[in-house]
Amino acid sequence: MSKSTRNTFSSLLPMAALAALLPVSVLAQVDTSDWKCEYCPFPDGYEAEVEAGAAAVSDDSARIGSGNGYDDEGAYANVNGEGLYASGAYRLSWMAEDLGLDSRRFEMQAGKPGAFGVSLGYRELPYRLFDTTRTVFAAAGNDALRLPSDWVSSANTQNMTGLAAALQDRPIGSDRQILDLGIDVEALRSSAAQASSRRRCCRASSTTRRTPSTRACVTHGVL
Repeated sequence: MSKSTRNTFSSLLPMAALAALLPVSVLAQVDTSDWKCEYCPFPDGYEAEVEAGAAAVSDDSARIGSGNGYDDEGAYANVNGEGLYASGAYRLSWMAEDLGLDSRRFEMQAGKPGAFGVSLGYRELPYRLFDTTRTVFAAAGNDALRLPSDWVSSANTQNMTGLAAALQDRPIGSDRQILDLGIDVEALRSSAAQASSRRRCCRASSTTRRTPSTRACVTHGVL
């Protein structure tokens, strides 16, 4: 045995002897009520974080604003947030993003991990192609277009006397709304039997106001 080992062993002997002499009642009186696990906390109750802000856009731009909603000049208010509620083994969480924009998104999940769960999601997707297009046509319903009642036809634009007054701004693009619904169920915890279902519905509308909106739903199931 080396000299350093002997010194370490001899220094531990008094502490061991002192611990052996202390009564069990003294050791049992240690108060652990304020002890906290900083490395593995388990959520309990409700907690949320919400942030709000504002932004300004100097000019109209379909190219820059496509997909994010910042396509028009002006000020925008925006809200983001997330939250979690936990009670025992049950969980409910939500997330919101860009609620003040045309690209808003919201998701919510609830259930008991390992047993069942439901989910709900909604988001919008703005697509902007052009914002400088103009036309003399107006929507007449049933996907039809019409000219102004006082329109003057001609073989060249110089003789179309009502052209300048009839021109209207018509941005080219679309707005899509997507809704997701999901259910997951684990039949037996001790087995691998699981069932899940997903349903997505999409609705798209044109910014030109003459193209009818379309809607489609897709359902996926797994057993």
